[in-house]
Amino acid sequence: MPGEFDPSHEVADEMPDYGARLDALAVELELPEHALSERGRSVAVTLLEEHWREHGDKSKETYKPYHGGEHPLDIIGRSWRLIKILAEILPNRFDSLMYELGAIAGAGHDVINKPGAPVGQNERRSAKRTGTLMREAGYGEPEIERVEDAIITTTVTRNAEGVIIQTNMRVGSRDALKPIVAEADINGIIMEGVPTMVRDVFNLFLEFSGGSLEEVFHNPTGAADFFRTQAQFLEDRLAVIDQDLGYYFSEKEKDLIQAAYAQEFNGRTRDALAAARVLFRFSKLPEEIIRTALTRTEDMASAGTDRFMQLKHYLVEVLTRSHDG
Repeated sequence: MPGEFDPSHEVADEMPDYGARLDALAVELELPEHALSERGRSVAVTLLEEHWREHGDKSKETYKPYHGGEHPLDIIGRSWRLIKILAEILPNRFDSLMYELGAIAGAGHDVINKPGAPVGQNERRSAKRTGTLMREAGYGEPEIERVEDAIITTTVTRNAEGVIIQTNMRVGSRDALKPIVAEADINGIIMEGVPTMVRDVFNLFLEFSGGSLEEVFHNPTGAADFFRTQAQFLEDRLAVIDQDLGYYFSEKEKDLIQAAYAQEFNGRTRDALAAARVLFRFSKLPEEIIRTALTRTEDMASAGTDRFMQLKHYLVEVLTRSHDG
């Protein structure tokens, strides 16, 4: 339904049962039996729990609205979906460990996430921590190296022109696991449609503005500016996907992948991308939408999370329809 917003994607107040969440996700995505071994599940759960204690616990100053408890699970789910596509269309580039290693990489890719750290430091430290747990669990160095490389490939910075890039995307091995985890992380904001895009962009804004809901209510211009920067970010990233895939795959393989991705994520991604482009083309639209939404919600008895949910509901409704006219 247009405008549908799933509150279950909001950050949990208590640490989730990550083992159960992983099991449910594997069933939902219809992964092959034993895609995730008990050893891999244990390592992934340990990393998810560490991540939540540091970034997902709302009672701590280190809580992050975006990089909190749901983010690594989102990356695991998106990675699994992409791996499943790869297994179907390019079985020669797929191996049976990918689901397991993708889960571990997704769980550990942001386990160290210190604000203001030099470019790549968080990813290198996250890779090292993940590798340590894998080593303790009995994984061999080739498997550990694959996961560490995938995590380091998620590193993001800006080039001389100010465009956001993943500096390690076209470096080192051509293991297909690397672009899968990196794409699930950096481009995932549009893979699941407008509701997820609105959730993620607002949570990013809250994280960068100090995590205050009131910042949105009292500073709609700042929130609107952030929406515009995210729309530009998506444009920049989408402009280089072809080159990124070209590092790992032949021209024929790349065409097959892009066609399969388009079919799998067609409606949701198309709508989210179209909405983002509307925001980018009409510079005043984000602020107008936010101000109108705030007017609509100001008569609510609560000025906290309930009003914030109403704001996101309204944004989803408007953005879902904004590109249809």
